[in-house]
Amino acid sequence: MIFGHVHNSKLDEDGWEHIRTHERMLNEGVDTNGFYPVAFEEMVRNNEAFRLSEKERE
Repeated sequence: MIFGHVHNSKLDEDGWEHIRTHERMLNEGVDTNGFYPVAFEEMVRNNEAFRLSEKERE
């Protein structure tokens, strides 16, 4: 599932844990993608990098 308009500042809201822990859910929002439109493959890589950085915060 590809979704958008979820800002990284919303990390504490209900539902975000579900979104960030499911690999097949991709954030197409600019926060995750360097504030530029990206191709699907780059979006996948950006989401993987974001999830890794979130795990490091835990």
